[in-house]
Amino acid sequence: LDEEAKQGQTEDDSSRLDTFDEDDEVYDIFTKKHFPKSETDAVLNCPYCFEVLCKQCQRHESEINRYRAINVTNACGVSEETIPGEPDANYIICRVCSTQVGAYCEDVYHFFHAVPSS
Repeated sequence: LDEEAKQGQTEDDSSRLDTFDEDDEVYDIFTKKHFPKSETDAVLNCPYCFEVLCKQCQRHESEINRYRAINVTNACGVSEETIPGEPDANYIICRVCSTQVGAYCEDVYHFFHAVPSS
């Protein structure tokens, strides 16, 4: 810390800042080891409860709010209800709040109502 930042701090405050730096480094090493970065266009979340639905997906070429994925998290489920006019497609629902977030067809998850994040 620079001298201006140190002024007005107690000894206890500065030791917490030093500990924070060490903990932050340990956390960074842990996350890199256990959660390696993967190639994805977004992490998709439920629009109602913000539960993570998918960590690896591909964005649609022309429809910017649509994504597709092969693998999803446990929070994402496929309902038994088929989509009207699409007998081979089922709704994708959030298992936490039961919000419909897309369609499942031919082993691919198509997300239409999900919130993307990075």
